[in-house]
This record gives sequence, C-alpha cells and structure tokens, in this order.
Amino acid sequence: MTPDATYNVPVSQEKQNREIQMYGCTESQMKSAVSATLSGRYSTPASIAASILSDAQEMLEYDIKEAGQAINRAKWILFEYYDRKIER
Repeated sequence: MTPDATYNVPVSQEKQNREIQMYGCTESQMKSAVSATLSGRYSTPASIAASILSDAQEMLEYDIKEAGQAINRAKWILFEYYDRKIER
C-alpha cells in the first residue's frame, strides 16, 4: 500500500485503481487539484464542480467514459466539500 498524501493513511493499489476507473485520477490528486484551483480562478468548490460539469457536457459528444469520469469528479467535490458539513 502507498500512503495517501492528503490523509496520510495507507491506500491499497486496488482502491487507487478503482478511483482511477471512476474519476480518471485518485481522490488525493483531486483534493490537491481542488485546493490549488481554489486559490486561483474559482472561489468555491461548487464553482469548480459546475465547471467540470460544463466540460462533461462537451465530452459527451466524443468520449462517454471521460464524460462519466468528469461527472463523478464533480459529484465527489460536492460530497467532499458540502455533504459532509451538513449535520444529520
């Protein structure tokens, strides 16, 4: 297992492979990308997710798998940054 740089916990190769299938990258890579993007052009995770969904719309014309991964990335951002903050 390799350590996840974001959470500093071991991540199995199987989990990394599953994340790459679903998102096109690992969750750790997404978290780093979101953090880097927040300091630049976009001010909220929701604006990043909206941008990814716009890209996914364009991808639907030529790459369904990549569009699905983009949609999964947008959903991950929404769940990671918003859903966990809501008390149930």
